[in-house]
Amino acid sequence: DDPPKVVPKKRRLCRYPGCTKVIKSQGHCQRHGARAKRCKVAGCDKQAQGTHDGMCKRHWKQVHFPAPPVKPEDQPPPPEGESVYDKILPSSISYRPTAKKVKSDDDLTEGEPPDGVTVMPLITFLRENVGKEPGWHRNAERRARGLFPVSSSSSQLEPWERQLALVEILLLSGGTPYANFKDLAHSWGREKGFHNLLVNSICERRGEVDRKRRSDARTPEPMKDRRKRAKPAGSPVVEPLATAAIAAAAAAAAAVVTAPVAPAAELKPAIDDLVTDSSPVEAPLDPEVDDVVEASAEPVSIKAEDTGTVSV
Repeated sequence: DDPPKVVPKKRRLCRYPGCTKVIKSQGHCQRHGARAKRCKVAGCDKQAQGTHDGMCKRHWKQVHFPAPPVKPEDQPPPPEGESVYDKILPSSISYRPTAKKVKSDDDLTEGEPPDGVTVMPLITFLRENVGKEPGWHRNAERRARGLFPVSSSSSQLEPWERQLALVEILLLSGGTPYANFKDLAHSWGREKGFHNLLVNSICERRGEVDRKRRSDARTPEPMKDRRKRAKPAGSPVVEPLATAAIAAAAAAAAAVVTAPVAPAAELKPAIDDLVTDSSPVEAPLDPEVDDVVEASAEPVSIKAEDTGTVSV
C-alpha cells in the first residue's frame, strides 16, 4: 500500500483585494494594515512572538532560561589607578623642549638630563618605573580599564593597546630629547626594538590596528554571488562519463549517416534468399475482415530494377 500523502496546510492570505501575501495579523499582511504586537517588556520595541508569552525572543529567554551566575573569580576587577590618557599624554603632546644647548647628540639620549633642562613627561614616567617587572605599563593600563592583567607578557596586543603604543612611539620619535625606546619596550614587556616592528606592521596594513586576518580565512559571500557561482548538481565522477557517452553516441550517429548505401544489384540475391526461405505465418483474423483478406490475397512479386531501387 502506498503511504498516505501529506497534504500541505493551506496558508491564509491577506484579505486585501489582489494581495497574495500571507497574513501577519488581523487578517492582513504588514503592508495592508497589520499591526505587529510589541514585546510587553517596558522599553522594548521588538516584535512579540506568538509562542513566547507576548515577549520577544531575547526577553523570553531571559525569563525562562536565565544565564548562570558569574563566579567571583571570573568577574573582572573594578577600575583602579589612572591611565596615561588622563595627564601624561596631554602634557607630553603640549611639551616644548628647553632652549638650553647640549654638547652633542649623545647627551640627548644617554644619562640624566642636566639641571634646567625639561624632559617630556612620558620619558620621565617611563624612566621612574624602569625597576618594575616587564610589562608593568601594560598591566597598569588594563587595571585602569577594569580588565584582567595578562598572563604572559608575550601575548598579542589588543587593538586599543597597539593604538596606545603607537601614540607613545610617535611622541618619542622625531629627535625628542632623552627619549629611550628601551624603557618603552620594558614597560610593554617586549624586546628592545619592538617599536620598529610595530610601526612597520601598522604601516603595511595602512594604519589598521586590528588583528590581522588569517591568509586562509574566507570572507563570506553574499547569497547572490553564491548562486551565480553555483554549479549544476551532479557527481564530479558521473559528469565526465555522461559527457563521454553523449560524444560516443553522436559519433555513431554520424557514422550511420555518412555510411555508403549498397546498390540494388548487390541487394537482389539477399532479398531472393529471404523470400525463398520465408514461410507463411497464419494469424487469427477478425471475421469481419475475412472478405477483405481473401480479396487481397494475391501473390506478391519482388523485382529488382536496374535503376538502383527495389520495389515490393
